[in-house]
Amino acid sequence: MSNSQVLQYRLGFKPSVLPTESEDEFYVLYSALERHINPTNPIKEMLLNEIAASLWETIRMHKWKSASLTVKYASAIPNLFDRVGISNVQEGKAFARSWFTSQDGKKVVKDLLEKFGLDEKAIEAVALERAATSYLLADKLQSSSTHRRDRALQNLVDFGDAFGGSKQQDANDSLQEPDAEQSAAEAKPEAA
Repeated sequence: MSNSQVLQYRLGFKPSVLPTESEDEFYVLYSALERHINPTNPIKEMLLNEIAASLWETIRMHKWKSASLTVKYASAIPNLFDRVGISNVQEGKAFARSWFTSQDGKKVVKDLLEKFGLDEKAIEAVALERAATSYLLADKLQSSSTHRRDRALQNLVDFGDAFGGSKQQDANDSLQEPDAEQSAAEAKPEAA
């Protein structure tokens, strides 16, 4: 049985692992949380599932933000060059290609920027500006995931407190379902 089949079997939990993500990495995260939380009942297992899913989504948002910035970085050079009058957008695209493909190209771009009192930080600033919409969306989604995770963690604490912690819950479970040895011991008459 695969990791996803095991997780899906448990309370019908199917993690939302995208095709470009590693199901094994998700399972490592889930297993570490499971060892730490040690769910002893279906409610704690549901909370574990929510915590794992929200943490995974937070990790995804961090990766998304980084990828978004990388994609926008390439278009930042022609945009910046056009803004400050170094070149038009088409020429700027050629400079961008050379920036990413050779050290000589990178030096040419740096030298051109210096003539206008700029450096690589100007490229980063334009890339961040161009990625702002993606960043805002990622931040909203990340905030939502963080809120869900925090709420699940609080529910986990509240659930444990409501039953006096896991030891008390384990004691209650053992009172409700006596094992065979306990039943046999209770059935024996005491010696006089």
